Amino acid sequence: MGRIYLLAGVGSVAIVSALALTYLFEKKTPIENEIVRSFESSKDKKSSKSSQQRKPSKTQELDIKKRDRSSKPAFDIVRVNPKGDAVIAGRAGPNSNVIIKSGRQVVGEVKADGRGEWVFLPKKPLESGGQELSLTSILPSGSRVSSDNNVVIVVPENKKSVDGAKSKDSSGVLALLTPHKKLGPSVVIQNSGLRVARNNSQKVNPTALKLSVGTIDYDDLGNVTVGGKSEQNTAVNLYIDNNFVGGTRSDNKGHWYVSPKKKFSSGLYSLRADMVDEKGKVINRVETRFARSEPIRKKPKIGLVNVKRGNSLWRIARQAYGRGMRYTIIYKANRDQIRDPDLIYPGQIFFIPELN
Repeated sequence: MGRIYLLAGVGSVAIVSALALTYLFEKKTPIENEIVRSFESSKDKKSSKSSQQRKPSKTQELDIKKRDRSSKPAFDIVRVNPKGDAVIAGRAGPNSNVIIKSGRQVVGEVKADGRGEWVFLPKKPLESGGQELSLTSILPSGSRVSSDNNVVIVVPENKKSVDGAKSKDSSGVLALLTPHKKLGPSVVIQNSGLRVARNNSQKVNPTALKLSVGTIDYDDLGNVTVGGKSEQNTAVNLYIDNNFVGGTRSDNKGHWYVSPKKKFSSGLYSLRADMVDEKGKVINRVETRFARSEPIRKKPKIGLVNVKRGNSLWRIARQAYGRGMRYTIIYKANRDQIRDPDLIYPGQIFFIPELN
């Protein structure tokens, strides 16, 4: 009987010892718990840091967007002969793929070099008639960016002018650089009918300052943008019906444009541009007329161009994607625009310099 109690006691002691050992091995001291928590926290931080490194920050995303905007493709040179053979060159992001489209149809693709320069020679001549070319480039990052300006090209039919009128010979091709989204200013980049403005009423002065009105862009809502050329970095004031509508300064290529805040209804307007010096004195002046015609009823299809001959030179009407109708009047840069700089007009604005 004593032996049985002895064995039971020994067994109890063994069980209690085993439980105690298990408890001691499994239970961690406060220091050990702190080490485990520190290790797990460090592991989580490394995982979070690694995740953050993989995902660009907001600053990095803004830098990427800024770089993409600076890499937008652009037209630099467009040369087309009357047969439709073309040379098109421009800029884009370095090593990007540039896609040239006419409307929604792809004309061709070309790869920009390491400096972002590209040249495209279409395998087929451009078809006669009007079309609007646009650019889209795919950057090495995979981002797609589109050009801010499109090129409207009008190729004449055989022995016709660009407006379809019969001619002994085919006239030159008309090419116009125009903003893709907003209204104007448009710039004529190829037109055999344009000549350099000269004032033949006076002796030719090789140092005379140049000034001309080249284009007027307007839409069906009455918004107007007037553009032209002058000496680079010179001040130009614009008047419509002898009312001052805005002033500007030409860029380093001599291009200037003014977009009056006022909207103009259909009608005939006088248009005058004054080049002024730092004291506000008129040093050159041109004047012409501006016919803001009624909206055309029969609108051309999207992507096509309707060209009409006018008293100026051409009026182009085009239906653009999401932009309604756009009209561009192209003027002859000839002596008929030149006016006497010393002639005073009603409503003329003079800028009086401040005296120290």
